[in-house]
Formats: sequence, structure tokens, C-alpha cells
Amino acid sequence: PLRSKGLPSAHVYLQTGKDASVVAIFRWWLALTALGWLAWPLARAIWPQSAGGGHAWARPLGLIVLGYAYWLLGIAGLIPHSAPALWGVSAVLALAGLLAWVFGRRQMVQVLRADWRPILTAELLFTLVLLLCAAQRGYDPGIRHTEQPMDFALLNGILRSPALPPRDPWLAGQPISYYYGGYWLVALLT
Repeated sequence: PLRSKGLPSAHVYLQTGKDASVVAIFRWWLALTALGWLAWPLARAIWPQSAGGGHAWARPLGLIVLGYAYWLLGIAGLIPHSAPALWGVSAVLALAGLLAWVFGRRQMVQVLRADWRPILTAELLFTLVLLLCAAQRGYDPGIRHTEQPMDFALLNGILRSPALPPRDPWLAGQPISYYYGGYWLVALLT
């Protein structure tokens, strides 16, 4: 089912070894960084007085806006739950972010010049935390304790669903009747 949606199956990642893990970490970093920089004009409009013009909030804001837009369009039946549809929504939001940069470039450059230290600090802190979390998961990658089996089941239920709302991994054909927002955002990056 995943290959029909343009997504590789999980065993492809497991069979490719450690080099693929480094590439996957870099892809997550790149995707989240691009989302953050594209969402920064919006974050600056929401949090203009914060250090760095709201730059530290841009990454989660960008991911939430993308996740909500894709989910809303999918729930409404306007787009299918597929990789091309996700890329399409991403492209539209990226275009909006680029236009915001073009029209506000003077102010954005001023903020970059004036507040480069908090911006650099946020970038370095994000990168460090991502690498530390990846190292911890690399040390103990098993899915065997606390709620990890449920987390994995819900994530796979979202990834394997042919349409929205995502299918429940335990109740065949039924939608997930559990809060799945966080799983949804992780699935978008997977």
C-alpha cells in the first residue's frame, strides 16, 4: 500500500543500514529547517517582539500550518492522502512563504542583521537536540516498552491509510478514535 502512494515501505529503511539513517536525519533537519525559514514571516507577524523576530517559533509553526492545511483538505475530500498531494500542499505553502519573504525582505533582512545571535542560537540548539535525540534512538531503537507499540501502530495506521481520516490499526475500516495530531505531524515528515 505504501508503494502505491509513492512512499517506500518501512523495511526499505531497515535494510539500508546506518548510512541511510544519517541521510534520514539530514532529510528531517532539511525539511524542518526549510519549513521554519519559509514560515518565519508568519511567525514574525505573530511574535514581532520576541528575540529573532519569532524565528525560534517558525519551525513548529510551519509544521503545524502544513499539517493542518493538508489534513483539512484531506478530511474535506479535496485531495487524496498521498505523497504527491502532500508535495502539492507543501509547494503552495512554500510559494506563500517565498512571496512573504519577497514582499517583506527589507524588514526580514533588518531583523536578520539585528538579531542574528538569537537566530543562530535557535538553529544550533535545534540541530543539537535533533542529533542528541537521533543518537539516543540509535542507541535504543527497539519498540518494546511503555507506549511505543501503540505509537508505532498509530503512525503506521496514518501512513497506510488510503484516505482521511486515517484508519484505526485495531478496528479494521474505522477511523482512528484517538487524538493523533502529533502522530500526524511526524507522519508528514516520514
